[in-house]
Amino acid sequence: MGDIYAAKNLPRVPHTLSQAVELFEKSDFAKRAFGKEVVEHYSHFYRTEAAAYDRAVTDWERRRYFERI
Repeated sequence: MGDIYAAKNLPRVPHTLSQAVELFEKSDFAKRAFGKEVVEHYSHFYRTEAAAYDRAVTDWERRRYFERI
């Protein structure tokens, strides 16, 4: 047993959808399991989704910054 809070160098899950897509796209396991074409298709789809999300302005941002700018 160990202290998970003090553990160093543990693998981490991606923090963003873009990071996850990048790892998925490079994954040999995913390519073997789903096929190269499927990985390319989903990578393209989720890159498009991540780009749309990055362009969106949330209600929180509008409320927070509208009066400040």
